[in-house]
Amino acid sequence: MPIDIQQSINNPDNIIVTGLSDKSRLYMFNVIKDDTSNYYFNIFKNYTMPDDFKNNGRFFDTYTVDNNDWWDNIAAHWYDTSELWWLVCFTNDIVNPFEEIYPGKIIKIFKREYYNVIIQNLKEIYKL
Repeated sequence: MPIDIQQSINNPDNIIVTGLSDKSRLYMFNVIKDDTSNYYFNIFKNYTMPDDFKNNGRFFDTYTVDNNDWWDNIAAHWYDTSELWWLVCFTNDIVNPFEEIYPGKIIKIFKREYYNVIIQNLKEIYKL
């Protein structure tokens, strides 16, 4: 099924996205419309992890980035799916996932057994 993005007739600020996989977390991003009527997911929306998670080491493992790593293959290694690349970025307060990774960087990896907690928290906060 193709992704379909439509603007609500009754409320132009309400942009509706359909056709995404149930596993997709693109729902957490706002959709914006530019001056040429193209739609984009706003991947730069700023989220913050609750302090009780962020400062509690029992929720994380650490990982040292290797030469060939990128957010998606790190996610695939830790979570068995590259679709959770955004969770790796989110956990490390990465705003621009295209520029902020380098070999030797030590990052936090949200432990697999706890990542549903953060996803549920996001659903509640952002009405996903």
